[in-house]
Amino acid sequence: DPEAEGAVRGWYAQAVQTIKDYCCNRFEMLVGSLAERAPVKVGLVIEEHGKIVDEITAVKDLVEPCFPPKYGILDLFAGTYHEQVVELVQERLMNKLVATLSTRDIIDIVAWIRDYHGQLEGLGLEVTPVLTDNLEQLLQQYNFQTESMLRSWVARILDEDLKSAPESDTDGRLYTIASIDLFKMIEQQFEVADALGLERSLFNLAMTVTNVLDDYRSNVATVIAEEWPRLGVEHICAQVNNSNRCVDGCFDLLDSLQERLSPENLENVEIQRVADDFTGISKLGATVLSNMVMNDLALVMQQRLFSVKWYTEEDLVSRCIVATISDYAEEWKEFLMETYLRKTLSELMDRLVVAWLAQLLNPKRQDASGLVIDTGYARTVGEDVQLVEECFEELGLPAKMRAPRIDVLRRFHALIETIVDLPPSDTEASVRLFEWYQESESAVKGLDTDTVARVLRLHSMSDAKFRHQALMRLNGMVHARDLGDDADNDA
Repeated sequence: DPEAEGAVRGWYAQAVQTIKDYCCNRFEMLVGSLAERAPVKVGLVIEEHGKIVDEITAVKDLVEPCFPPKYGILDLFAGTYHEQVVELVQERLMNKLVATLSTRDIIDIVAWIRDYHGQLEGLGLEVTPVLTDNLEQLLQQYNFQTESMLRSWVARILDEDLKSAPESDTDGRLYTIASIDLFKMIEQQFEVADALGLERSLFNLAMTVTNVLDDYRSNVATVIAEEWPRLGVEHICAQVNNSNRCVDGCFDLLDSLQERLSPENLENVEIQRVADDFTGISKLGATVLSNMVMNDLALVMQQRLFSVKWYTEEDLVSRCIVATISDYAEEWKEFLMETYLRKTLSELMDRLVVAWLAQLLNPKRQDASGLVIDTGYARTVGEDVQLVEECFEELGLPAKMRAPRIDVLRRFHALIETIVDLPPSDTEASVRLFEWYQESESAVKGLDTDTVARVLRLHSMSDAKFRHQALMRLNGMVHARDLGDDADNDA
């Protein structure tokens, strides 16, 4: 019967189509229907897909032996189901619904895909495409979700941190909790990323963390630089101390990345640079703490330093200055780590020296006071220099850090004493001034003969002509020396 013979010949194709229809319908019922719209219950999808793998295993054990090998019945089941998995992953999870997946979802999906291919390999099956070879969209979403979460958290952490009072740690210094929480959260993210088992994901996370740490450091720096008047000493000291914890946290992170990343990837992660940048917080902290002191001293130094009452010691202005410095510094000694205390004292001493010299060299201040340089003036300046040095010594600033700063004041005290004892001859006077100039250049940065002129105008025994002639000769001597130095260098 030709009709029956045709029906027999069409049996295989019909059977294949029936099996395919069955597989598609069953997959959609168990798995596909769970991923039609957000939110996707990824755990349930994975659980239901396990039933599909169980069925493929049953086909291998129970069905395949009943068919001739040329029918490829196991490959038919596995291949059809795999087509559905590919559509589910690539079209739905990695495309339409990817933006709705959490980082935990993505990690579970990657682990599921890896396990799924492992199970097929265990059954002796090869399917294409291999989904683990193309996870770019999932990983991009994972990186986006992680970075968004970290940036959002870092944006809030400092605001919350500043609402709580700093607390003393075991070393007695002040800290806040933000830096500890920050690096705990970062480590947790790496532990999560470890579950992906992909170095690419760990590398991307390391790059994200680098940016997030930069953001946090920038936020701290901005708050300290712009909001220091309202923060108070305690919070500024705590944030400075926190920066040391951040440096330590960066180095711990770098150690862990050496175990997680290849040398080629590790060299592109700038955690070392981030650690170095965190040290800049201490410099900024020293600046704003010094701002507090210098703001309090501004009127005292502008109105009372180098005044008649300063000269007669009727107004103990210099003792008032060092007392104010001591009051602030005693707080710093209680709150700041020793290293940062020394940095802050160094900057404050720099600022004090500059402010002191600015008043000494200010022509308007000189004219307003009506003072002239004499032995009494030189004596009072010498006492000021001694007070400043003793103050910073008592506060614990090491001698090697005090010396170059106090030496600047000593050099100007020496200039004042030189001017007091200037001989009446402008020629001899210029020689004395030149000797002081040569001895002082290395100690006083940016020293020029105009600085000498500003002090010399206070000389009690000199007139304008004398000063002019002495300075002209001084300029000539300096110029001749410089020309000689240039000639020696050329030679």
